[in-house]
Amino acid sequence: MAFEARQSTVGKLLNDSIYRIPRNQRAYVWDEHNWKDLFEDIKLVTEEVATSHFIGSIVLMEEEEEDSRGFYNN
Repeated sequence: MAFEARQSTVGKLLNDSIYRIPRNQRAYVWDEHNWKDLFEDIKLVTEEVATSHFIGSIVLMEEEEEDSRGFYNN
């Protein structure tokens, strides 16, 4: 299986695609502190205090399109 790295924005990731997380995916480990920290970082970018924020890598497996949107399993 080949991987293709692409740079994107959070807005594009959240608005242009549909994501399905399988039930057998490992438990999510973020707590309220982690979410607040990410939210504050995103606010800094939207308020133009910071020019960007590196979230990290997201690994997705592309499936057939639904309603003209990309469809991914992760």
